[in-house]
Amino acid sequence: MQRRTRTTLAIATAVALTAPLLALGGPATAAPAPAPKPKADFNGDGYGDIAVPAPFSAVGAASGAGRVVVLYGSATGVSPAHRQVLTQGTAGIPGTPEQGAGFGRSSAVGDFNADGFTDLAVAAPYAGGLTGSLSVVFGSPDGLSGAVTLDDPEPVPGPASPNSRKWGAKLTAGDFDGDGRDELIAGALPTRSPGTTLHAFKGIDRTAPAPTAARITVPFTLSRLVNSLTAGDVTGDGRDDLLVESLTSANVPSAHVVPGSPTGLAVAAATPVPAGTKAVGDLNGDGYADIVTGQPSDTAAQTGGRVLVSYGSATGPAPTPVVLTQESTGIPGSSEKNDYFGNELSFGDVNGDGYQDLAVGSLGQTVAGAAFAGRVVVVYGSAQGPATTGTQSFSRATKNIPGDPRLQEQFGAGVELADTDGDGKADLFAGAASWPYPRGSSVTVLPSTGKRIGTARARSINPQDVGLPADDTSFGDTFAR
Repeated sequence: MQRRTRTTLAIATAVALTAPLLALGGPATAAPAPAPKPKADFNGDGYGDIAVPAPFSAVGAASGAGRVVVLYGSATGVSPAHRQVLTQGTAGIPGTPEQGAGFGRSSAVGDFNADGFTDLAVAAPYAGGLTGSLSVVFGSPDGLSGAVTLDDPEPVPGPASPNSRKWGAKLTAGDFDGDGRDELIAGALPTRSPGTTLHAFKGIDRTAPAPTAARITVPFTLSRLVNSLTAGDVTGDGRDDLLVESLTSANVPSAHVVPGSPTGLAVAAATPVPAGTKAVGDLNGDGYADIVTGQPSDTAAQTGGRVLVSYGSATGPAPTPVVLTQESTGIPGSSEKNDYFGNELSFGDVNGDGYQDLAVGSLGQTVAGAAFAGRVVVVYGSAQGPATTGTQSFSRATKNIPGDPRLQEQFGAGVELADTDGDGKADLFAGAASWPYPRGSSVTVLPSTGKRIGTARARSINPQDVGLPADDTSFGDTFAR
């Protein structure tokens, strides 16, 4: 899931559209906020960094052991030459690469020890006979180095088959009590029955023993989805709120927002919100983060997927969201079966106007006759919410994009907006998973021109460019947040 506002590789060209979007509400009550700090800056140099998990990557003879590739920002953006590759057993990370462990399958970023450097929490949920493992790797002037292991507070004893908790499968980070120090929220993915328990780790530090986790029992059933947690300040009170994907008593997907408070998460005040892929960002610049939910699957009422915008306020998210589909005026294309519009979402300020912009993945989009070739749409924020003009669309068929649309490439499986060259404008990173075909995945880098996403300096980063097997199918499937 997407993280918070304080929050493969192919390259797509931007197509500016002049047809107006629907005037979608969300009145602004304050001036646009200043440009945010980088979402992740592991070495503290002021340039945003990108962590790209490759959880199905082979490490030596251990197939599916998993890796995380860290691309460090600079005045010229990211480069494969300025990278760090993490696996179990490297950079002080405990353990050794294990077949099928899925290191990187879930991850989260935050400054857990309040030293000014972003840290990376990363799990291998399928390690140890599906028991799972979770580590935090610490940022420093030299990048990520050194780690602590956070053991499962509620391990299930016995042989491997009933011990399939997949500890660490659910992760997010945020400052839920407003004290300036991030906490890590972690959960498991039990095989036998869905859980109702999360754990909050506070005071994680490289020089101290791992802290005791606070047990959080939520009044609803947790979803079985990996990475089904998101955080962001929806009420504008300076404390992050926790968004949790959940299930109804009939096992129907649902979701809740648990507000932050001076004493941490106020579980009793949890309220329902639409279920689906989440991102949190301030589209209309009113100082309250908006919850954007992707519902990519086809339903009887909606073909091709949709995106719901629930505007934030002092009292929480608006009860009735604004709906965006590919039929909305100004959004290119049309809604077709299996488009998966909204499969992935990311916020960032592309043009530096103080309004967060939204990147939307549509990994199932047919392009030039190639099914599941995929595309990414960028919708710009404004005082009225999603802007009425200027939406951009990117795919392998876009002019100046390396390569051609390919069957099942799934361009847009992962999307990320982040400023990696220090100009105050977010660049677009589009991942392609190429699943299930072992033809390799990739990440496409599309830098901001200062006004919009451009393609003049577009670059492709392939698995072999960063030391991964050329046939890796998971590099670019998601981004650490």
